[in-house]
Amino acid sequence: MKRFQASSKRRHSFSAQGISLLEILVVVGIVGILFAVGLVNLWGAADRTKLKNAAQQLAGDVQRARSSAQRFNQDASVTIPAGASRTYTITIAGNASNKTLPRGTQLNLARAETLTYTAPYGELNAAANEVLRLELSKGSRDPIFVKVIGVTGKVLVSDVAP
Repeated sequence: MKRFQASSKRRHSFSAQGISLLEILVVVGIVGILFAVGLVNLWGAADRTKLKNAAQQLAGDVQRARSSAQRFNQDASVTIPAGASRTYTITIAGNASNKTLPRGTQLNLARAETLTYTAPYGELNAAANEVLRLELSKGSRDPIFVKVIGVTGKVLVSDVAP
């Protein structure tokens, strides 16, 4: 009689039962949901990084135009067309070159802008503040702004609208 009781206890222990198909499906479902949420966040971070890189490229070219006006003692300019555009033109020492923003990003301006830095001090020819709006081509809730400030033409990259 004692043998029968001992074997019946083993038969009902947790390690002998294993895992049911329903338990496996629940775990796989939870892992799938967590993966989907993480993937959406990863795509958003990649888009944000692409936009920041485009803003840094534009800000760097505007700063380069300013320092070139001082260095070469010739006017330098950055010309940006109106509307949504991925291209702009930088002119240094009389040589114009077209620049293209990274794929998936664009400048969006209501009117065409030309920032001209005059020699020999690299000052802007207009004392007004200019704000250049960069956004994703597919539409952006959170654009990034490149601000060119005052007659000195100081360049700032900001997430905050002016």
